[in-house]
Amino acid sequence: MRNIVYKFLILSLVLSLFACEKVDFDSDYTITSYTESVQNGVKVAREGVLLHSFYADTSLWEIKSYTDAVAGRLTGKNAKLGETKLADATLHSDVNGVAVFRSLNQEGVVMIACDEASKRYAWRVSEVFKGLDKVSVSLTFKLWDRNNLDFQGRWVLVDDFVSERPRKYEVNAFTESTKGGDRLATAGISMHVFYADTLLWEVKNYADAVSGTISKRDGSGETMSADVSVLSDTEGLGILYIAKTPAIIVSSDSDKRYGWISLAEENKWRETAVTYQLWRREAKYLQDGWLMVDEIASERPDIAPVP
Repeated sequence: MRNIVYKFLILSLVLSLFACEKVDFDSDYTITSYTESVQNGVKVAREGVLLHSFYADTSLWEIKSYTDAVAGRLTGKNAKLGETKLADATLHSDVNGVAVFRSLNQEGVVMIACDEASKRYAWRVSEVFKGLDKVSVSLTFKLWDRNNLDFQGRWVLVDDFVSERPRKYEVNAFTESTKGGDRLATAGISMHVFYADTLLWEVKNYADAVSGTISKRDGSGETMSADVSVLSDTEGLGILYIAKTPAIIVSSDSDKRYGWISLAEENKWRETAVTYQLWRREAKYLQDGWLMVDEIASERPDIAPVP
């Protein structure tokens, strides 16, 4: 009888230790996802972010592509070469951007977060370890960023489609009243972007420049409407998001003047400035790469000579 009691006590102790081990390794992992549309802008909670968790060692497993990230699939490397591994758990963030992986019970947890709306993903190795019952981390998808690879704390952010995304392009608008005088930043200057080549397309007149229309040079009468349109702000800045080249930027003021510039592959992200030189009386002239047109140059009063 004493031997049976002894064995029962030993078994109870083992079970107790096992139970304690399990409790010590039971972690809830909360991820809150956000998006940021402009640099240093407001972070907005992102609903519907797809999240996967894996019990995996990154020395043996890796994420090969956005497609694999969405599918919740790791690819083996080194000793696991040729193998694939699917997620152990998959969630979506709620309306507050929150998702909770509950009761993680192993070390070496890899997390993947996919923002399918913008086709970006991020991954990290978790901080799950014994005795840590709750972990909370955040992730911000920077929609304005144009890097293929970036780091945010322990998150690795990947954008496989960076070359296809519109890129921020700044055009500064000025007016210059007298030759050699001060250039003044000017608000309300119209700017349009067309994904077209100036060898095939042209601006016919001021009315088209203002409305955002260009015409085919072959005389067919075919026209194209602007792909992107903005007005310069109070600092004379027009911010355009341009997705590809060749492209044509057309700008016009409120007094029958307009101009255009071509963005070719070699200078596509070189920011530019357009200056409306009010003292000029030429119908056409070149200025810093812009072909400028004054539709009523011949009607304007002569400028009095400087004494």
